[in-house]
Amino acid sequence: MRVEEPALDLGVAVSLASSFRDVPASLETATAGEVGLAGEVRGVPRVAERLREAERLGFRRFVLGRSNLTALRRTGWRGNIEAIGVGSVAEALEVMLS
Repeated sequence: MRVEEPALDLGVAVSLASSFRDVPASLETATAGEVGLAGEVRGVPRVAERLREAERLGFRRFVLGRSNLTALRRTGWRGNIEAIGVGSVAEALEVMLS
């Protein structure tokens, strides 16, 4: 698989883990995050736009890098979608596969 957009890293990791564990990922939750070699989740650009679009598509939660969540809070972003910041793939899997 070849992925050009680094923001898709987290979604791909969650999908692979979901398939391997035979546990479905949450259908109400979208993701965006760049995954480093040590499993850390980094923030991505244009996160407010991504959240608005996910909300428009009917998602209720959005898992993203913790640094993006901190930046969103500073800007005063408001929306009806729950933004969940994670620092690692393991944290994201807890949210997505539980």
